[in-house]
Amino acid sequence: MFKQKSENHTKIIKIALIGFGNSACRLAELLIEREKEITSKYRVKIIVTAIATARGGKIISKEGINLMLALELVRSKRSLAELDKVEVLENTLDIIEKSDADIIIETTLLNLNNGEPAYSHIKQALLSGKDVVTANKGPLAFAAKELFKIARAKGVALRYESTVMDGTPVFNLVKHTLPLAKINRIRGIVNSTTNFILSEMEMGRDFAPSLEEAQRRGIAEADASLDIEAWDAAIKATVLANCLMDANLKPSEVIRKGISEIKKTEVLEAINRGKKIRLVIDIERINSSIQAKALPTEISKEDIFYNIDAFSNILALETDLMGTLMIVEQDPTLTQTAYGLLSDLLSIIEDKINL
Repeated sequence: MFKQKSENHTKIIKIALIGFGNSACRLAELLIEREKEITSKYRVKIIVTAIATARGGKIISKEGINLMLALELVRSKRSLAELDKVEVLENTLDIIEKSDADIIIETTLLNLNNGEPAYSHIKQALLSGKDVVTANKGPLAFAAKELFKIARAKGVALRYESTVMDGTPVFNLVKHTLPLAKINRIRGIVNSTTNFILSEMEMGRDFAPSLEEAQRRGIAEADASLDIEAWDAAIKATVLANCLMDANLKPSEVIRKGISEIKKTEVLEAINRGKKIRLVIDIERINSSIQAKALPTEISKEDIFYNIDAFSNILALETDLMGTLMIVEQDPTLTQTAYGLLSDLLSIIEDKINL
């Protein structure tokens, strides 16, 4: 339960940050930057009672962790154990249990094989009666129905807006503004790395230097196989299918092909025919089943997808009651991902306060 200070009626919200990489660090910055606005609008004070990192250590402090100092330590590759008045633990599940947090923010790295350890983190948090916000696609790709069932049984929230298209409102848009509408098909360009590489190839670059440029700019990882072999797109397609179309897909069931074998000549020939090649996800309701694909696709000039270049993303939701809705995200940065986490966090707080 949320605690309330009687002297000023400001409620104390305790959160635990499970994962403290780029998106969680940017979230921490937003919590610092917008602290006064949050307190003024929601009448709450958010304190971080636990941080778990892969390299910087795992700590809890029921009095609250100094986020500015934590950020300085992590960025200088020092241990969080250097902070005052913290207890150091070895196991992340112990952190979740002992942190006394109301809300768990889970942002650990994606595991393509089974969604671990994020799956276990989220499951443990939900079973403990804690609300969860996550940016990790894995648990929803491998166990969405199970996790939703636990959340309902425990009367807690599981929010996940940042799993697809950063913080762009996709899942919340459907949940809050499309009651009774049935989504029959979802098409999208949802991987910035492949989009950037293909855009570079249209300007005459070969695949390898285009990938190197994406890595130089920090768009692509040193090992970019998750992106260029379409696994990232396939996992996002799975999350969209499971969360918006009530499917029960696994990433391995998505028909998938990456862009690593596409030659510059193919890209330029498509341009000459008035088309572009993009990695497109296509999720369709066929009778009682859901089929999902993530494939390089030629797009004609008449298709709005033709205009999605470089870092931008797009989703088209085909519904039975509202026709087709387009959601476009233009040149996202890390702030959008962090904002998706923040907006989910604040929506949980608002729901709890209004009970």
